[in-house]
Amino acid sequence: MPGVILVETLAQAGGVGVVIQSREDGNDINPNGDKVFFLASVNDVKFRRQVRPLETIHMEIKTHRASQTIIKQSGKGFVNGELAVEASWLCIYGPSPLANSDTKKGDKA
Repeated sequence: MPGVILVETLAQAGGVGVVIQSREDGNDINPNGDKVFFLASVNDVKFRRQVRPLETIHMEIKTHRASQTIIKQSGKGFVNGELAVEASWLCIYGPSPLANSDTKKGDKA
């Protein structure tokens, strides 16, 4: 599996975790489903082993800081208990570009 996909998978899983946790805490950060995460930066990426097709990756994500607009996280991905990838990232959380679009499917801009 390409490394960029592994890092994106970690960041996406982290974003889902933040949304789920906010709902469980009674402070839903995306009640209308109209916000998305934008990956702003990726740091300290290390690839420790190749992840091959049909292998399952187990992820551990840690949230270092979360606000209504910025989320700082780090994570590790393991295959059969062996570290495969680790990284830290910063996401900006905001309105989906599609949420404010006046152009509908099939319309010409």
